Amino acid sequence: MNRKLTLFCLLLAAALWQSCSPQQAETSTEALAEKPNIIWINVEDISPALGAYGDDFATTPHLDALAAQGVTYQNAFASAPICAPSRSCFITGVYATSLGTQHLRSDIPKPDSIKTFPQYLQQEGYFTTNYGKTDFNFSPEGTWNHWKQELAPWRQTPEGQPFFSMFVIGGTHEGPANNQENYEKFAGSLHDSLLHDPAGVTVPPYYPDTPEVRRLWAQYYDLITGMDGQVGKILQNLEDDGLMDETIIFFFSDHGFGMPRYKRWLYSSGLQVPLIIYAPEKYHHLLPESPGSMSQQMVSFVDFAPSVLQVAGAEIPGHMQGQPFLGEQLPEEREFIIGARTRADDMYETSRAIRTKDFMYIRHYLPHLPYIQPGYIFGDQKLMFKELRRLHLAGELPPEAEE
Repeated sequence: MNRKLTLFCLLLAAALWQSCSPQQAETSTEALAEKPNIIWINVEDISPALGAYGDDFATTPHLDALAAQGVTYQNAFASAPICAPSRSCFITGVYATSLGTQHLRSDIPKPDSIKTFPQYLQQEGYFTTNYGKTDFNFSPEGTWNHWKQELAPWRQTPEGQPFFSMFVIGGTHEGPANNQENYEKFAGSLHDSLLHDPAGVTVPPYYPDTPEVRRLWAQYYDLITGMDGQVGKILQNLEDDGLMDETIIFFFSDHGFGMPRYKRWLYSSGLQVPLIIYAPEKYHHLLPESPGSMSQQMVSFVDFAPSVLQVAGAEIPGHMQGQPFLGEQLPEEREFIIGARTRADDMYETSRAIRTKDFMYIRHYLPHLPYIQPGYIFGDQKLMFKELRRLHLAGELPPEAEE
């Protein structure tokens, strides 16, 4: 009896395998085919200084065209006003202050239980690629299947797999914006017709109106134009490969301008970023608003990872601290975002902030320290700091700049 029963079970298992396995494999293949490709274009150190945001001084035709087909977010915010803490947040869906990655520069061993969201996408069948730096304050090991300086890395994707490709474009970083040699490296190839006239600059109210200030701001807009050109090449490669109708695209910055009172400052000027999300027609149902619209919804970097996972049809891990703002099943819109400023290189600080659409509260936990501390991070090697310090010593700064 035992032999007959064992033989019967083996025959039944074989029959079930033959009848079910091909169908399961077919379903799996079909499921992968339905998943959207996803691209993140993350640029460094810019505020919402794009034509799509009504900035008439900006020359950003490729991004403006993308915004016309996507949703532009008016209230998108980084979780920190500096790169590595904000990057660690958007790649994990966990605040840097919870993960221990809030300090710039540090190297924190990430718990094995917390993965980057591209690793969860890999489990869903995605091929993940990266262009440029990572800078998460922890090792990116395991995050990428392919990591090279290519503007069409999806061409390495195995047949039948969807892809997630991340691009980090550094031409708008504070380095080129505050150093003439680096500026010329990134903007030197621009045609003269694309260079911005310092006379047309709208000087921020907390800046002095001097020729040097105008020159540096005009050059910043040149760098933004150069960045827009790189974005155009990525989009053209997608178009050439027939993938625009299969791909959801995020465009955003890691924090505000790489200028005093923006980068490293826990104000709206340091946290507010441009965010454009494009979805082709077959995925319009995943957008909360119609293409071509300007959304007033508040979103934070901590929301990016769960949003991508939901779009990809993946389960959102319970440890993620954000909430999805894309997809078919959405929670109530958030009413506020939170931000943090802590140590950055040789600058020590502990501040926390909460911001609604109308108000912002900032709490300083080290009020005895100056907000601009001496040292490298605020040094005269950065041309805008040098100009502000020169005018301060000469007693020529306006009151708004002195504060």
